[in-house]
Amino acid sequence: QLNSSLKIIAGGANNQISGGQLAGGAEAVEQKLFDRGIVYAPDFAINPGGVILCYDELEPGGFTQSRVVERANNVYGTISRILGDSKKNSEPAGRIAVRLAKERIAAEGLKLLEIFFGGIGTIRQKRHGMGT
Repeated sequence: QLNSSLKIIAGGANNQISGGQLAGGAEAVEQKLFDRGIVYAPDFAINPGGVILCYDELEPGGFTQSRVVERANNVYGTISRILGDSKKNSEPAGRIAVRLAKERIAAEGLKLLEIFFGGIGTIRQKRHGMGT
């Protein structure tokens, strides 16, 4: 039973909602929350500090405090966009957050491959046993 004055559930680190025995799992729970006017903001959208820091450490030259602060300052704008799109599209905020996250991962994917493996050619060489 949810408190009738509850307006938002802000996900903590690795503390996602669970569907339990409900058909449709967590998405069904999120839809029920949305239908009651309760916003669910997943942890990776509202609490991304650890991910921001780890990602920054992989940048060429390593960690830069100013870059981490700049990225952390973008969280408010990201959450505002998610909540605005949720209201505009009558869609749960968590679903929008997942979609945005997938878009960002796709956009940053090649950059991450370069950082981790030195580019696509190097990945192919390593996969086929041609690299060192």
